[in-house]
Amino acid sequence: MLNKMNYPLAGQSRFLSKKILILIFFFLSLTIFFRNSNAQQWVQQNVGNWTNIRFSSVYFINENTGIAVGNKFTLDSGIIVRTTNGGYNWYLIQTAYQLRSGGTIHFPSVITGYIAAEGGFYKTTNSGVNFTFNNPGFYFNSTACFFTSIDTGYMVGGSTYSIVKTTNGGTVWSLYGMLASIFDIYFTSALTGYLVNQGQNGCGIYGTTNAGLNWNLQCSNGNFYAIRFPSASTGYCAGYNTCVKTTNGGQNWIPFNNPDIWNNDVFFISDYTGYFLGHPNTN
Repeated sequence: MLNKMNYPLAGQSRFLSKKILILIFFFLSLTIFFRNSNAQQWVQQNVGNWTNIRFSSVYFINENTGIAVGNKFTLDSGIIVRTTNGGYNWYLIQTAYQLRSGGTIHFPSVITGYIAAEGGFYKTTNSGVNFTFNNPGFYFNSTACFFTSIDTGYMVGGSTYSIVKTTNGGTVWSLYGMLASIFDIYFTSALTGYLVNQGQNGCGIYGTTNAGLNWNLQCSNGNFYAIRFPSASTGYCAGYNTCVKTTNGGQNWIPFNNPDIWNNDVFFISDYTGYFLGHPNTN
């Protein structure tokens, strides 16, 4: 289920092509869909001869070039695919065993990109033409990553090391905090960032204003899975039967109506318009 929310606010936005939108559906058989802004429908996109792929993340580095990752359980392996024509066609880059449970993508530049993976991360230095798996020096099941520059970035996960940081492009990683079941991380500047987690203890939204040295609890009224900031002050967080919003950089988070939905992801193209992705709560 895709919920579109409109709010009368203005602000900056992350890159999203004015001509296309790419959507990954989190259902039994996940597929890449494409929609031209002039059209009123979503069209399924094929990835070569690959079928029944469960895609978990997509990222566009410009209007034409995008990367998506998915997994095929029958092969116990993940795949990385790429498009260079705005999502009309996708082709296989490589299979990736460490993505067999999915992964998330982030590009701090057009050239350099990272994929959070099981046991480490994948990195590209040629706009996704190919990726190399890297072990951070310890076992780390990363669920998300975010880089504030091509060299400085963060990985989060649910293993022993919950928040790790690198300042040299992934060569060395250092522990920067421990929280249970972290699902997403997002930075609005080199110093200011947010992460979300869910679980029995300490679940909520955490913020840092010193590049990850300290993380402070900002909101504890939900189990959260995804967070996005279309501008420095305005952000949205999606979770289990929960959606919250801030307009003051995380000082306050206000719930708003999005009932009976298990929200898996959120994306806003401006402070005005955004999308929540999830499925009905059947419990």
